[in-house]
Amino acid sequence: MDKFEMCKKCENRWKPTRTHHCSSCNECIMRMDHHCPWICNCVGYRNHKSFFYFCFYLTIGASVYVYNFSVYFYQAYQDETLFDFSWIFVTFCTICTLIIIPAGGWVLSLALYHFMLALNNLTTLEGMGGVKFKYPFEPESTRAKREYNKYDKGLLVNFCEFMGNTPFLFWYPTVP
Repeated sequence: MDKFEMCKKCENRWKPTRTHHCSSCNECIMRMDHHCPWICNCVGYRNHKSFFYFCFYLTIGASVYVYNFSVYFYQAYQDETLFDFSWIFVTFCTICTLIIIPAGGWVLSLALYHFMLALNNLTTLEGMGGVKFKYPFEPESTRAKREYNKYDKGLLVNFCEFMGNTPFLFWYPTVP
């Protein structure tokens, strides 16, 4: 059983296990992952799944934009109608694409990182605190060298706990 903790910053209120105090929000957040400047809120128990979907859908949107941009300008170049466009339009689309490609790659890596956190039943703060990931296809010989994660219940159970217990609602952003 975990020890009884009090938050020193919240006027000594009781603090449940896996709860951290956010200095930006000035409150304790259950299963706090991090404070996100994009959504101007803490990512924790109630919205971690929604944050994961936010990153996932941003990646899909960036991929769709880059694909459509490539196909559109490739066809315009083949038909020799590319130079019929305004140079401002072509420059704007090119600059947007040059920004979206690295940003989409960064958001993809963020989504994959949070997917690994979900599979290991960890938060970013716990992952940064020394608890190592258990990778799905990692050999047993290297697993013995890693620190024990007391919240790990197995990949499938961890994933279901993160996404919710109803498989039909996995893709719906609900609180687990």
